[in-house]
Parts: sequence; structure tokens; C-alpha cells
Amino acid sequence: MKSQYFQSVELEGTGSVHETPVHRYPTATHKLMDSALPNLLTVYDALQYRIGQEPDKKSLGKRSIIEIVTKDKQVKRTVNGTVETSTKKWSYFRLSDYSWMTYKEIGEATKSLGSGFVHLGLKRDSRVMVYAPTSREWMLCALASYSQGMQVVTAYDTLGEEGVLHAMNQAKVELVFMHVDQMPVMAKVIDRAETVRKIVVFHDAYGMPDKASQALEVVKTKRD
Repeated sequence: MKSQYFQSVELEGTGSVHETPVHRYPTATHKLMDSALPNLLTVYDALQYRIGQEPDKKSLGKRSIIEIVTKDKQVKRTVNGTVETSTKKWSYFRLSDYSWMTYKEIGEATKSLGSGFVHLGLKRDSRVMVYAPTSREWMLCALASYSQGMQVVTAYDTLGEEGVLHAMNQAKVELVFMHVDQMPVMAKVIDRAETVRKIVVFHDAYGMPDKASQALEVVKTKRD
């Protein structure tokens, strides 16, 4: 029989007909804990601990976008009792199989990327904005920043021009780590970014779309 592992347990003497019991982690029922283990005080500490425990265990998975497929479809609808047919364009992603990074590989990648940030002139407490969809690259950037004591600022990839500009200026961001798909938005606001010194971009397997490539050239011109 498979043993059970409880993520939390009820504290004795708590709870009533009017409220639910207090739950705590099984090893922390005697008091509130500041950290899971005494020497794990940061997210990066936790990563280093896991590398030491299970270096070859798979952790971060990714399915790359190989291409964006666009097809025409005939759509029928009834208008005033008459059936009309129109052509709509439908787009979908063609994805690769999962590829995985082990904890050891994650550690090596974050050290390399974090060192790159330092080489670009950032230092402890510099602010790095991640302007990208949730992804493996998003997490690697955050961990790389933590490895150098830098602060992470996040911006939804769906933000419009004014939202991104506000995020950069309000947080005094020095470096933006972003997906190329957001480059057209960045091109429209970069000349009003008060503190941004560097931009690091990444893309999926389908490469750099034409609009992103053109926008990147605009950004380069405005930052010169």
C-alpha cells in the first residue's frame, strides 16, 4: 500500500462550527516557521538545496512553438433567415515534444544568465523586468536575477503601451528581459523609458517574426 504524505495537518484545539481549523505544515505545528529549513532563506537557496539533493531530476519542461499555422475555414451563419458563408482565418501553434532541464542544468543556466546581467553593468539590487508569457525562460530569468541579488519586476505580456511604460518607470527598471513578440509595443515606448539601459530578448523555435524584427531595429535606433 502506498504511504500517504500530508501537506498540512489540523492544529489541535482550533476550529469550531463557525470556522475551519488552522492548518500548518506537518513539521511546523509547534510554531510558525520563517523558512522550510533553517538555511533556506531565499528562493535561490531553495534551488541550490534541490540541486544538492537531486541534481539529475527533471524539473523545468518546455514545448517549443515550431511554427504558427494559419488556415482558412468556411464559417456558416444565419442572417435574417438566410444562411451566409464567410471565410475566417484560424491560427494555431504547432508544438514540439517536451524537453526537460534537470536541477543541475537549471543551476548552470541561471549562473550563466546572471553573470551575463552583471557583465551588462547590473549589480546587486538592480531591477530586472520580465516582460514575457509564463515560460521556462521566464523562470530562468527570475532565478538568474536572484542569483545575483537583483530584484525582479514582472509585467504581463498582454499589457499595452502605457501599462508597460508605467511598469518600467515606476519600478526604475534597468534591464528588460522580453519575448520578441512584445517588441512592437516596446518600440513605441522605449524613448520614454527613464531608467532602462539594456534589453535582452528571446524567441521560440519559429524565430523572429518580421514585425518583431522591424520593431527591434526601431528600438536600437532610439537607444543609440
